[in-house]
Amino acid sequence: MSRLGYTVTSTNAGALIYGIATNSPAASTLHVAQVITAVNDTARHDGLFLVAALHGLAPGSKAALTVEESSINNVGQFVRGPTVTKSVTLGTPPRGWSTPLRRADQADRVSGY
Repeated sequence: MSRLGYTVTSTNAGALIYGIATNSPAASTLHVAQVITAVNDTARHDGLFLVAALHGLAPGSKAALTVEESSINNVGQFVRGPTVTKSVTLGTPPRGWSTPLRRADQADRVSGY
């Protein structure tokens, strides 16, 4: 965007949810465009730390996620929302997620939780 003349800023504010698997435990609690900023009151500034925090917890255990309830409006703009705490029960991680910091492109997805 900056090449087109727009001013672009970025910040590591948390893990942006850009997809959730259908019928996953997360599907009823989290939504696309929300940002997870902490797990059990410990700030998580990017997806890698989020995955590491969740992999440290056993399937079936509960975690408190601090979530900015952001959304995408009808013209495609990101709209920040209020920050809330959501209690979630962790499911089994998806196949292939045996190590928490394995791949950066997996880090921002929470589809298995």
